[in-house]
Amino acid sequence: MKTTARIGLLAFCIASGCSEKEPPPPPNRVAVVPRPAPASVKPAPAPAPAPAPVAPAASPVATVTAPAQPREQPMDLGSLDSILDNYGAQHDRVPKSLEEMVALKLIPRMPTPPPGKRYVIDQQKRRIRIVDR
Repeated sequence: MKTTARIGLLAFCIASGCSEKEPPPPPNRVAVVPRPAPASVKPAPAPAPAPAPVAPAASPVATVTAPAQPREQPMDLGSLDSILDNYGAQHDRVPKSLEEMVALKLIPRMPTPPPGKRYVIDQQKRRIRIVDR
């Protein structure tokens, strides 16, 4: 009987070793599902917005700013002639000089002529000319 048991044991070992091995089972993977918070737990508050910048404290000395100046128009011959035309159409005459145009506040200041030249108003043509000094 010992031999029969040994042969049976030997046959079992051979049979179990010769068959294809099954692949090992995949590791246990557990899906993580978020659970809703219990009703007694309040959600975290949203972060507060950044505070607005704070202006420095007013000093006892008042700051004075100059009033905004109207934008100065270019003072080329074309612009000056256009101003002269508008004035002539409204008043039926043209100023006698550029100094008069400044006094009438048609132009903000006397334009600087090219070196060795000066501006004059041609009364007949109602145009500003640049002439030698």
